[in-house]
Amino acid sequence: MRYAGSPLRVSRGKEVQIHSGRIREYHQPKKPVVSNSLLLLILVIEALFIGVLYLAFSKETLTGNLIQTLKSGVFFQPAQQTPPASISADPLPVLLGVYPSDALQVTYWELENMDLWLNEEGVQARISLAGTYMDIEFHNPEYNVPAELNAAWNAGYTPFVNLTAYQHTAAEVAGDPAVEKSIRAWAAAYAEWSAQGQRRAFIAPLQEMNGGWVRYGMDPENFKKSFLKIQQIFREEGVAEDAVSWVFSPNGWSEEGHEFERYYPGDAYVDIVGFSTVNFGTCPDYIGNWDTYDLVIRPYLERMQKMAPGKPIFLTQLATVNVGENGPDDDLKDEWLMDTYTQLAAFPGVRAVLYFNRLKSEGSITNCRPVDWRIFDAYAEVAFDGFLEAVRSPRFQYWSPDSAGMTEVAFAAETPGSFLDAWPAEPFSGKEDPVYLEWIEILADLRIAPGCSAEEYSILGTTITNHYFCPQAVVTRADFAHFLVLALHGPQVNLPAAANRFTDLPPDHWVSPWVEQLAQDGLQLECSPGLFCPDLPVTRAEMAALLADAFFLPESNNPGPASGLFYDLPANHPLASRVEQMVQLAKTGGCSETEYCPDKEITRAELAFALVSTFELYQPERLSWYQAELRLVHE
Repeated sequence: MRYAGSPLRVSRGKEVQIHSGRIREYHQPKKPVVSNSLLLLILVIEALFIGVLYLAFSKETLTGNLIQTLKSGVFFQPAQQTPPASISADPLPVLLGVYPSDALQVTYWELENMDLWLNEEGVQARISLAGTYMDIEFHNPEYNVPAELNAAWNAGYTPFVNLTAYQHTAAEVAGDPAVEKSIRAWAAAYAEWSAQGQRRAFIAPLQEMNGGWVRYGMDPENFKKSFLKIQQIFREEGVAEDAVSWVFSPNGWSEEGHEFERYYPGDAYVDIVGFSTVNFGTCPDYIGNWDTYDLVIRPYLERMQKMAPGKPIFLTQLATVNVGENGPDDDLKDEWLMDTYTQLAAFPGVRAVLYFNRLKSEGSITNCRPVDWRIFDAYAEVAFDGFLEAVRSPRFQYWSPDSAGMTEVAFAAETPGSFLDAWPAEPFSGKEDPVYLEWIEILADLRIAPGCSAEEYSILGTTITNHYFCPQAVVTRADFAHFLVLALHGPQVNLPAAANRFTDLPPDHWVSPWVEQLAQDGLQLECSPGLFCPDLPVTRAEMAALLADAFFLPESNNPGPASGLFYDLPANHPLASRVEQMVQLAKTGGCSETEYCPDKEITRAELAFALVSTFELYQPERLSWYQAELRLVHE
């Protein structure tokens, strides 16, 4: 085990000391104490003694101007300012991850060398995640699965496994018994290694599934089935829930029609969302673009945040070349690394960045062979200062595999939700639950939360049903009638026969019995004479007026005259008196201090809140239908 400040041992037994951008031999020089009076002399003889000086002085000893001068020399890249991300209010850190040049069993020491580099350069962070690729048909899994994972774990890194199936289509993974046998062998080996949650790993099944460059790609439905099947097999083979954090890891870019949102299995089955993205620069013949953070990272982050707002985000594979429009340029790569890591550290919910630190031949790329993605390599004298300076930010921290951060946050169990699209936030995301979640769950607990859709999968003989609430979908008048009857009468309501009350609502329309129930309750439901308008969106003012009438049932509602409380809802507005009545009852409020936004269409989440607030559904024991249900249960 190396101690801080010890040299790396590389080929032919030479000892080297690492500096930004270069690796230089040294002979254990003594560390002189130099006063400020010698600083001018140091500048003059910089070319001869730059390596010794950097070893001798900490950055805190030298003035900022001198550091800037020294770093403009031959051995250093230009100095960078402290990343703005260092003042982030995010309570959770960003973890560093790296893919070494080959399997962890034979190259884990590359991560140790990188950690040594970071340590000797005064960086507090070190690598937390060790990236690897392991196929479901990994040869001799009972040996190789634990050997690969232990190579990371025993060196102080949590494994990040891309669980691939390079020889199979998604349909074969989802349905072929022979493939299932391979998955079971892999899962059994993992179960033994993880020892009921004593060891753990991040696992990303069938990564980059939305790309045509993998055989299992471009098949969203069978990918979802495969994802769920792999999880089911892990459970059946005895893998503890807290031994795996499941990662959804598509490619950022995709062909039209294969956007990663189409492949998302759902919040109930995914712990972490992430994506791969790289900057090829001008290496490919078919494109020639220097892809920055704003082009190939931020747009995907924003989409992932919208798709899964309560999930932590990983950059599951990040890399850049140094080849721009004017050819190889290390400064350009340094700038890219500095900007990208700084921006990622500041983006809400980003929890890890795994860098693809490899020299790799890419079959479709002819201009750069092999493609050099590396940011550090002790043997090849590669060390990019842009990465080094960016990760000085305190936003980047180290969590060991057994740390409280890993065990109690990153791998913490979540509280399940009732709907796949209205799900509690993961603890590792650092975010609060969606504001509407509590309202929806109150309705769901009372069994009066009709979903917007459902889908079923048959996985290994088990039927899995996913329910969706569509919290941001606009509420139609038909939807409103459905919800309102459930709130007034409960899930056991006996609906009356449909009637021909409205010319646009025939008796065989699905909502007709629900509308008939409200009519019999005494509510006026016309949108205009003789019409119900079932598909018309409900506005804020309409919702408040209908809820006001429903609130006073079985009595009729007699609101007083309106006073013009909101300037966009004058007193002579036909719904103003009932809206103001609900405001006085503290059942609704304006969209601002002076506006009500009466014509704004409401969402299903907003309706959930309005129902809970109006009928005080958080105290169900006060509801007559709830009391009746309790009596039936006890009888």
